[in-house]
Amino acid sequence: MLIAATATAITAGLGEELIYRRFLQTRLEALLGPWTGLLLASLLFGLMHVLSHGGGAWWESAAQVIALQGTTGIALGLMWRRWRRLWVCVLAHVLLNGLGVLLHLLGLLG
Repeated sequence: MLIAATATAITAGLGEELIYRRFLQTRLEALLGPWTGLLLASLLFGLMHVLSHGGGAWWESAAQVIALQGTTGIALGLMWRRWRRLWVCVLAHVLLNGLGVLLHLLGLLG
């Protein structure tokens, strides 16, 4: 289980950062301006995570996931905007995913 969770944390971090920062945010910034592009990419990042999280009333769960993941998307988007280094965003994303895995394994997170 630990190996699968670690592999998922790494591959999700790399794949999502390639899609949402390198591709989507960069293009949205060029089309709509830096802040609108960053915020829209972050919102889409949050919406994408609704599909992989569940529990409770769907609208309540969706709102929580969008708020949490959207905020995470803003933080990662700000890193991309500041440094334009994919590895910085991937490392931060993998560390966040790894923290989630650790909290689950310790029984501290649902």
